[in-house]
Amino acid sequence: KGRITSGYWPAHTNACEFVAIGYIIAMNVETPLQKAFRLCGGPHGLAQVCGVSRPAVLAWRKRGCLPRTEWLPDSHPQRTRYAAKIESAARGMLTRADLLS
Repeated sequence: KGRITSGYWPAHTNACEFVAIGYIIAMNVETPLQKAFRLCGGPHGLAQVCGVSRPAVLAWRKRGCLPRTEWLPDSHPQRTRYAAKIESAARGMLTRADLLS
């Protein structure tokens, strides 16, 4: 009872097991920020590239994105350009657009 016997799932797999498997697979996809950490040599390397402290980049990793100041208008005095610095350090393996998407 509760087993799916037709469709895309094998008869021995129920829907909950399938969803759990799909979630694990989705979690293994590398985000642009995770890729930046890897390409720059971890938190210390990324902090050096961006000119900020290691705790700052660890906060980015915890939130899963760069700070909100990346999306401010170019004319704004608090506008940061970490994505451009990371793009330069990644040597074409990661773009600014990827980091800001």
